Amino acid sequence: TGTCAAKLQGNGDPLYAAAFSPDGTQLAAVGDDFMLRVWSMRGFHSLLQKKLSREAIYAVTFLHDGKRVAVGGADTVIRLLPNPTGQARSAGGPHAHSRGR
Repeated sequence: TGTCAAKLQGNGDPLYAAAFSPDGTQLAAVGDDFMLRVWSMRGFHSLLQKKLSREAIYAVTFLHDGKRVAVGGADTVIRLLPNPTGQARSAGGPHAHSRGR
């Protein structure tokens, strides 16, 4: 119908990428404010706002099973983070990869 179902607020900085979780219950977005933001698509409320870098983040995706989120940006680091809601965590626990600067 072309109607806006919800307007999810960031802090006003440009967003560069957004991705839905495989089950469609979450939306993750990243951008110029160095943050990973995740919203619930059931009620359209914020689930997470986490600063991940000192530089812009350009890419975000949920892994196919929804257990982790991958983000990458200007600092040339790809980070693998556990599902922000704590749901569908892998048995191995959270995994984050980064290099020292």
